[in-house]
Amino acid sequence: MISTTLYVLVFGLIAGLTLPWWGIGVAGFAAGLWKAPSAWKALGAGFSGAGILWLAAAGYIHLKSGGILTVKIAGIAGLSNPPMLVVLTALIGGVVAALAAATGYHLRSLLKKT
Repeated sequence: MISTTLYVLVFGLIAGLTLPWWGIGVAGFAAGLWKAPSAWKALGAGFSGAGILWLAAAGYIHLKSGGILTVKIAGIAGLSNPPMLVVLTALIGGVVAALAAATGYHLRSLLKKT
């Protein structure tokens, strides 16, 4: 599972440089299709890999902007605690990649049967 998590991290980083936000789903799908040993492990690896990546990216942006951007976006989203936006960002990225990784695993298992 650790290797699949690292694949999601690396693929997600590359996808983040070239694709919009949904590139993390492509990264999770590719890792699940290529490397995941089971559906549950694909789900966990996708969630943890993307969650760590997006938590680091959102935390970096928060620290680099002095929290100004986080406060403004949290105000628009109706959050009273701006650092919670960083955690929410990681959760959203994790869920997208987790579902994509599980889908990739299931596609691989389906293709093996035919």
